[in-house]
Amino acid sequence: MNMLDTVILTIPRGSYKLRPEAFTPNANILKMSGNYLIKCVNNPTASDKKAGTYRPRLTLVKRPTRNGSEIPLKIEFSVAKMLYGNNVDEVEERDFEKVISALHEAMLEMSVYVSHEDLRNAKVSAFHPSKNIELTTGYTSSYVITELHKIDVSKKMDLNRDSFRNSGHSLQFYTNSHSLVVYDKVSDLKKPDKRAMDKDQNSLQLSLFETLTKKENKKEVLRIEARLAKKVKMNSILKGLKFKENPTFRDVFRKDLCQKILLNYWDEIITGKNLFLFDVESKPKKHLMLSSKISQI
Repeated sequence: MNMLDTVILTIPRGSYKLRPEAFTPNANILKMSGNYLIKCVNNPTASDKKAGTYRPRLTLVKRPTRNGSEIPLKIEFSVAKMLYGNNVDEVEERDFEKVISALHEAMLEMSVYVSHEDLRNAKVSAFHPSKNIELTTGYTSSYVITELHKIDVSKKMDLNRDSFRNSGHSLQFYTNSHSLVVYDKVSDLKKPDKRAMDKDQNSLQLSLFETLTKKENKKEVLRIEARLAKKVKMNSILKGLKFKENPTFRDVFRKDLCQKILLNYWDEIITGKNLFLFDVESKPKKHLMLSSKISQI
């Protein structure tokens, strides 16, 4: 199913409670007067990752305003990892309340309280619709990625740069505000953070590599993500597809929304003559219709 991976939620001051010393630096520093920016973080520890315990990244930012200052709480996490400990498994719409409960509990363990209702209705500042596609009939992820690299995207969706990395295991069409990322999910599981496309691996996620590469059940999994990194671009994409701007967490936790965003990127970038017209012998006999896989229920 097409659903979310990473999402960033914003909780306004007054809708959260916390233990100041759980943050670095101590969040009491935010009480200091002065017209300057201050940031405090409460992130997963090395022991959390080693134990396979998934935690969100929590950030308090004091921003000067005309009427004083704002101190919102930003919550960044992978929806799938919050529920399953990995993002090879994908969430479904019916999992929304499970995700809310898991996030609520994880934050309590980090000494931060936000009600279930405030999490449901939290404003979204960025999110990544995603899809894992299992390739069959002899196709490999690296082969598909190598073919994609041939496409000229300089005039499409203002994605004017590309990054072809890791010996053909990943490709990124990007600007600072948004990007389309395609990579070999299985290969990426074993890469160090500096080289991996998914930079938030834990021991549970890494253990999947052994399972997915065993001869008897070896899989080729192509990962596609549309990373809407800036709110202005996110709202532009949503408006263009006739979805609500300035969405809440509940608003974006929808299959149809995530699916249409991915298909929009795919159709804009991979169209007409660029559509896969080759088979594993590079003869123009078969279609690898990844768009139909993105559309799968």
